[in-house]
Amino acid sequence: MSKPAKTEAELIAMARAELKVHADCSDGIVISVLRAGDSREFRTVADAATVAKPGYPECVAPIVQIADHLCKQFDVSRLRVASNAFAIALLWNLISLST
Repeated sequence: MSKPAKTEAELIAMARAELKVHADCSDGIVISVLRAGDSREFRTVADAATVAKPGYPECVAPIVQIADHLCKQFDVSRLRVASNAFAIALLWNLISLST
């Protein structure tokens, strides 16, 4: 039996919801999905004010486990995500704008 497919936006929304269950996470955290060979990795980035909030490390720490769970539950092999170089440049711009 095949796994159901999800869009990148759906996976990010699911990851965000799971993060909020684990800790009181700020809405200032950006979650992105990057290619990692045939699989996908979830990454987080936030501006300096969000990173400085109490509980930030505890909030983002579970993202690896959440990503593993979602990638096993859903078909991510055909998920179209931004290229790693583009995603990294986008995240860098977000960080630069917040400082």
